[in-house]
Amino acid sequence: MVSISGWSIVPVFMYFSITIGTCNPEQGQFVGKVPLAVFSDLDGTLLHYAKHFTAHGVTVTKEDPVGRVGIVKNEDGEARLCRLFQSSALGNGFMSYRSMDLVDRLRQSGVKFAIISGARSSTMLERLPHLPFVDAIVCETGSRIYLPSPASASKPSRVRWEPDPEWTAALAPAAGAYSPTDATPPEEREGPLWDLYRRLAAAGLRVDARGYAASFRALVRDAA
Repeated sequence: MVSISGWSIVPVFMYFSITIGTCNPEQGQFVGKVPLAVFSDLDGTLLHYAKHFTAHGVTVTKEDPVGRVGIVKNEDGEARLCRLFQSSALGNGFMSYRSMDLVDRLRQSGVKFAIISGARSSTMLERLPHLPFVDAIVCETGSRIYLPSPASASKPSRVRWEPDPEWTAALAPAAGAYSPTDATPPEEREGPLWDLYRRLAAAGLRVDARGYAASFRALVRDAA
């Protein structure tokens, strides 16, 4: 896990060797061991929402959904230019261009960077063109892995993301070979995962497979 904040001067990373070091982005130098890879969540780590950060003295001074640009200011008056992400559930999300620059610096230093999220595949596919260029993006809490096509490495501004074929094939016996845009309803999908979906639905739980390829959500809070 890693937390990179647009306000942080010395982000702290945890990486493959399970050792911890720090990076001074102003100097581009690591203190301690250089990580092999960084795994970062998205919401609440790289991407932040006003409903969460206003309690910490950060305010929104500009929101331009069309241009996908926003500006936030902290309690000391320091402003940050951000890329704007729209969310029907949480409102607009803000990703600091400073944070995106730090991701680029890490990759330029040879560190692999992966974004890991529990988001639906449909949500992640909408966000992919606007996220920083990274080595891998994982969504559905690990059920789907997207990798940049080989040609994209030299042209990150025109990146094309493709599902990891080996990972998708490995999960197919349990979840089938469905895409997030597959029109097959979960009630008709094949595989043990969807058998479980139907059993939970029959038991009266609220189950949600919208936009998922190999996962679903079950709400147990309201279950009798």
